[in-house]
Amino acid sequence: MHSNFQTVILVTLNRIEWRNKMSIISHHARSEDYDALTILWRETVVTTHKFLKATDIDQIQRMLPVYFDAVNLLTWFHGEELIGFSGTKNYKLEMLFLDVRCLHQGYGSQILERLINENHIQTVDVNEQNPDALAFYQHNGFHIANRDAEDNQGRPFPILHLKLT
Repeated sequence: MHSNFQTVILVTLNRIEWRNKMSIISHHARSEDYDALTILWRETVVTTHKFLKATDIDQIQRMLPVYFDAVNLLTWFHGEELIGFSGTKNYKLEMLFLDVRCLHQGYGSQILERLINENHIQTVDVNEQNPDALAFYQHNGFHIANRDAEDNQGRPFPILHLKLT
């Protein structure tokens, strides 16, 4: 049994969760969006991918327009604020990046839930050296299916291939 105070807190949290879910919207990205997405990507990668050197980040960043063009690229907004972007192809989540200010606030799970339900996402790859990303996907129903010792560019960054349970 909840006290009145606990009930008020639970009701308030449920309203906030409902409001956040209702206010996240996506748009198909356009090439004009690439500069903003690149800035968001870089800020996030510098924060979350500590295993990458600056030269690795620069090399990947130069390839972003090619990567963006190869996927169904969506931008995600909370109200008017860009909070992240995702890229999918053939039932695979190829990329999901959130503004660093939006990490650990439930946005990633809400976006992933929509991508699973609407785009039928079944797989995703994560860097083995990014334990937070692995934990995020495992929390959202993915499990490790297999592992490669290098990334798809032949760099020494092991990749974990995850599959939705």
